[in-house]
Amino acid sequence: MTTETFPIDVSRWIEVEPPADHDYEGCRDWFTSTNQSQVQWRVYLDNGRICAEIFDPIVASRLRPVCAPPFPLFEPKGSRGISETETYNFKSIQVSDGWIVEYYRGEFGGKLYWYSSDGFDIYKISNHNVLQFFYWQGNLHAVEGCDHMATFQGSLLRLEKNKDDSGWAAITVLDLGGAPYLVAERKSGSLLITLGLSVVEVKQNIVCRTILDNSKSVCGWSRLYPNNSVLSADDQRLYIGMRRFVAELDIQSGALRYLVPSFVT
Repeated sequence: MTTETFPIDVSRWIEVEPPADHDYEGCRDWFTSTNQSQVQWRVYLDNGRICAEIFDPIVASRLRPVCAPPFPLFEPKGSRGISETETYNFKSIQVSDGWIVEYYRGEFGGKLYWYSSDGFDIYKISNHNVLQFFYWQGNLHAVEGCDHMATFQGSLLRLEKNKDDSGWAAITVLDLGGAPYLVAERKSGSLLITLGLSVVEVKQNIVCRTILDNSKSVCGWSRLYPNNSVLSADDQRLYIGMRRFVAELDIQSGALRYLVPSFVT
């Protein structure tokens, strides 16, 4: 499938309505077909338009991230030493004195490390499962957590250097009450955090409101693995790329639409 076979402009896509929650068989079939879809979407803003492209997480895991240290990474294995194989399965961000690198391993536990600029010095910061780094209110932040079976746990972290100059620390500033996937910042400075079962808005380290609660919906996006999100140019809608669909969320009303090119229905 190529970009020539579907419109990249999401405004030209059509809505797919999930079955009502009381339709057990319909919800079961809907969940199975969406979960097993071979198509995943990544969204982006292009000259004011919300666009989408096909995303392959398996291929992505085999490519070195664009924002990466200038030295190879071999994942630390605790008491088992260091992996003998260079890994590309990490996220990283450059800081004033080097790099902060996360190795996300879901239910098997994560690791957050600091590396010097040349990669020779290294220490563990924490065991958090970090999913995204971002700057907010002038400080480096991250979201961490795990969405696996009955485990829906996550928090907002602030990453900062200890005052005694002993290294970096990960400080929990907010329990999100669920597993986070994505973060987008509004023009007002608030955060829209996409969780496994909801979307919440955070201001001043407080969840000020829940925009969407999917926890009681059989046909939510659980197990559809949201991979990125972007705000519309007018800051009124959040678009989320995931398996099979691009989800469109009206931030004011909380109305949710699942969008696809016509041939994917």
